[in-house]
Amino acid sequence: MAGSAMSTERAALRLNDRLAAHDSPAAQLQWLKRHRLLGPIELLHQRGLVSDDLDRLALTVLDQTLVVGRQQLDEEARVLQRLSEAQVRVLVLKGVRVAYSVYPHPDQRWRSDLDLLADPSSLEDVRAQLSELGYQRRWAVPGGTPTEQEVWSRTGNCEGPEIDLHWRLRNHPLLRDRFDFQEQWEQRQSIAMGNAQFQGQSDPHALLSAVMHWFDNLYGKPRPLGWLLDMDLLWQGMSESDQRFTIELAIEKGIAGLLAANLIQCQGLLGTAVDRRSLADLQQAAAHEKSARLIELDGKAARQYWHAVRSESGVRGAVQRLWAGLFPPADYLRSRYPDQAHRALPRLYVKRILDRLQSVYGRRYD
Repeated sequence: MAGSAMSTERAALRLNDRLAAHDSPAAQLQWLKRHRLLGPIELLHQRGLVSDDLDRLALTVLDQTLVVGRQQLDEEARVLQRLSEAQVRVLVLKGVRVAYSVYPHPDQRWRSDLDLLADPSSLEDVRAQLSELGYQRRWAVPGGTPTEQEVWSRTGNCEGPEIDLHWRLRNHPLLRDRFDFQEQWEQRQSIAMGNAQFQGQSDPHALLSAVMHWFDNLYGKPRPLGWLLDMDLLWQGMSESDQRFTIELAIEKGIAGLLAANLIQCQGLLGTAVDRRSLADLQQAAAHEKSARLIELDGKAARQYWHAVRSESGVRGAVQRLWAGLFPPADYLRSRYPDQAHRALPRLYVKRILDRLQSVYGRRYD
């Protein structure tokens, strides 16, 4: 398997060692918060990954500052209850999916949005339900690098989480067609939300989705180490047979190397229990996978971006991707930069290109 990047090497340090690099409890708390690890501090303390003193200090902070507020929890419940009653085919992904299933309490896992995966044939029905709930699409005219998702926000002065509505699981050319909706729907998992329930991905699909999300990082955006805790909790909550099924599914879908790389990071950071046979099987399969190239490129945003362009089908696909990212429709640009919409269109395109370059070459977390 290709060598891991700097971010992987850093994650190989145990969590308590990484905390020790910060010279004050206040700095340690900020680091935990930035990496979305403050909410589940008791879980980390039980594993011996944070000190008694830091655990007590963090709990005092959490008594005063909520990780996820009541209003957000209520809005998540309102949206998912409506979609359940409407009987639309939609699965809950990512933060909300794991918050209600593998964390001790759903308010321990920080999140700012609600990710939904809709059956493409039910997409219009889901959009209609979101509109009735008081949401609207952020961008009336789509633009930018082609993505298989939309962002929906509450209208008026209402507050609430944004909704990322997906109809494909990932956007990277090497990852977007690994799973179709139907196979995930057939293995869906009912998850309790108070007295209600919603439909989420199965544990194996949720873990592999998290793995692909980690490596589908085209612009080098900072990735919180809390995402590794998501994977850890999903993996360790599975039975041995489900773990084996996950390994076989990763091999079948050509992402065995990505799963192995993340499990190794979980081992190093959190002490996740992964047997040698599992890693050996995954790494052996990775030798023949195109997606394993993403491991070597991890942490190298510019090279990963150009690799994604080259991974499109043929020269035409690569050119279309570049053109859409740099020169989106004029109406999209004006909505994207409302405070500068009065400027001449060429200046907006220049700003777009500069913003994209900054995204690709920008800094990342420590």
